Amino acid sequence: ATLAAHRPAPSFTIVPAHDDLGSNTIICSPPDAVPLRFGENSFYPHLDAARKRGIEPLVMRHPGIGMDVDNPVDLITLLKMSPPVRTRTLSFLKQSGIAERLLETSENKPSSQA
Repeated sequence: ATLAAHRPAPSFTIVPAHDDLGSNTIICSPPDAVPLRFGENSFYPHLDAARKRGIEPLVMRHPGIGMDVDNPVDLITLLKMSPPVRTRTLSFLKQSGIAERLLETSENKPSSQA
């Protein structure tokens, strides 16, 4: 769907991470139309870079693509997504028993008091 929605050059299509900080998918035509950066907090700088070059970015949101799995909290978020996304990561977590342990741990964690 993302590739099909990508516009003719010059164009810039981006799928942000679920927290709108990272850039999980970028399609750029031509490939060097916008300088790319990596690491945290790349989403908004990518939008700015495209606009500085006269390209209005197409922002698409896809729960599966936007889901980062950088830490245990991200894995728990993935496990609790509704509707669930079908990924190899999710299959592995369930088959290995890690999913059950992560969910048990998250449910038994005391909530912080204000």
